[in-house]
Amino acid sequence: MRKRKTNIPGYRVPKNPRIERVKRALGSMKLEGVPESKLKKELAKLLNRFAVDAALYSPDFILADYLLRCLKAHANCNKATTDFFNDAPF
Repeated sequence: MRKRKTNIPGYRVPKNPRIERVKRALGSMKLEGVPESKLKKELAKLLNRFAVDAALYSPDFILADYLLRCLKAHANCNKATTDFFNDAPF
């Protein structure tokens, strides 16, 4: 793990174009604005159609809720990662 440089007065970390592209892409992937109830119903239908609920011995709506929570956790993880690398002075 790299050590962070100490804060030098007046020093600004240059923006990395790759990180900026990722941040723009992640901004469009936020789950805000997505109708969660509709997404959850569609996921449940899809899981039911492929009999995933039967294979995992779990109701489709519970699996759909789990997947939705995983998507939210992944979005939060991506945001934290891009924030970290945007602030890292290397």
